[in-house]
Amino acid sequence: MLERAVDMDVGKYTEKSSSGPLILYTSRLAVRIEGFLKFALRKCNTPGQPRPRGLEFMENTKVEKAVKDLRRTLDDKVIPMLEYWIDPVRCKSVDMSNLVHAHLIYLFKNYTYEEFDYRSVSVLLSSQVFLSINHRFSSKAYDDLADSSDPSKPPPSIQIAQSEIFDIIQGKRFHILRYIDNNPEEGDAAMEAVVRVATGTGTRAEKPDKKSLKQRKWKSIGHPTCYGRFVPDTEDAKLRDGSYRKPKPGENFEKWMLRVTTKEVGIEVNVQISEFTLQNHKMMLLDPSIMKHKDFQHTRKTVLASASDVACAEVVHTTNRYHWRLVGQRYDVMSWAPDKRYVFVMFLRLRHPTFTSHSSFYFIFALVSATTMKSRAHSIVTTLVNSRTNCVKERRGLQKSCWRSFP
Repeated sequence: MLERAVDMDVGKYTEKSSSGPLILYTSRLAVRIEGFLKFALRKCNTPGQPRPRGLEFMENTKVEKAVKDLRRTLDDKVIPMLEYWIDPVRCKSVDMSNLVHAHLIYLFKNYTYEEFDYRSVSVLLSSQVFLSINHRFSSKAYDDLADSSDPSKPPPSIQIAQSEIFDIIQGKRFHILRYIDNNPEEGDAAMEAVVRVATGTGTRAEKPDKKSLKQRKWKSIGHPTCYGRFVPDTEDAKLRDGSYRKPKPGENFEKWMLRVTTKEVGIEVNVQISEFTLQNHKMMLLDPSIMKHKDFQHTRKTVLASASDVACAEVVHTTNRYHWRLVGQRYDVMSWAPDKRYVFVMFLRLRHPTFTSHSSFYFIFALVSATTMKSRAHSIVTTLVNSRTNCVKERRGLQKSCWRSFP
């Protein structure tokens, strides 16, 4: 079935054609069958242990040959075909790329550490980072219809249970880290592949030009709490060896935390949580409220081709303003929140003994509260020196506004 489905490939995934969904379905089916056969071989090859019921007469040699043939088809035909589908030059659909990347991860579900190589490590790393950036995982249930009020318009699906994807990523994480430690050169190449896939500048299997670009050396940050955070040798030496996390003399916890969390990082691949950081900003999906905002719809239709999601990176977030930069687009998005501070004005008159009765100092105190009167107030004092007659009208007006402001 798998070989016949692969022969129906038209060079890209299309929902309207039956070849794409059929290839993905048979690939998932082949991986599940492979997992069952490997489990049966482990149980039947254990010396001194009875075979499970129903497998008493299983011929191990035939099953081993079937597993090898199945894996050969997946490695030699299916994986190159799926990677061809998501080449950024030909594929512009983020949803389709998410679907294929999820299946690439799934194809290595049954891999053991002894079977790991450069391709398996680079595919697992690049695909999980791509999904963490471009796919909005459901926080409710696996069924994608649970996240949509209209069953006829479900959100983009990766056709695989999210819990199963998370289980694969978690189960292979230790093997990936172990393989990178034992094979540093292949680990360096895998990290460069992650950068190309995450930024959309190339494919995983693309070979960089050695004459123009020198391959960087990637290592995990030396501090024990940062194991799995890989940075290249172009970063600061104090960042690479983890010494930046050591407290300075006389530094309290607040200053230490501020210094550590705002440490400038040019580029980082976090294998532990599948995050990609570029110029100290983590790549993520644009907030759903912005995607649905009426002021963003024109740009979404004209520039983003009505995409359901778009990747972005934080630029600068302040108290009342959010600033994102769209990845691969020459657009920035800014969102302002209303100012929730309240201004209360009080008018006071103070007389100085050295001044005559015709002149006085008039002070206006403006108390600015962030949210409520119980919060810490900031006072701004403005001194006005005018004749008494000219200030009476202002005083009456301010007194009325003052009494109206305070309950």
